[in-house]
Amino acid sequence: MSKIPLTNLDSVLTSIHQAKGLPNDHYISDAVFEEEKIALLFDNWSAIGFGKDIPKEGDAKPINFVDMPLLMVRGTNGEINVFQNT
Repeated sequence: MSKIPLTNLDSVLTSIHQAKGLPNDHYISDAVFEEEKIALLFDNWSAIGFGKDIPKEGDAKPINFVDMPLLMVRGTNGEINVFQNT
């Protein structure tokens, strides 16, 4: 996946006395949102539920994680698995 170039953040990263807020694109641009979503959420582990939500073998719970449909399932071995629910 190619990276979408983010807006220049130089004005945000300067000293606290000179720094300014994020450029408007960070609040309104779908392209910037997609890039941030990938950088912040998909490249790391994220907690999406609790084991108590599926206490018994075979229990399942659908989850929507950042517009991605997932299914959390307690397997017959007692382990929790998560699958993309497409």
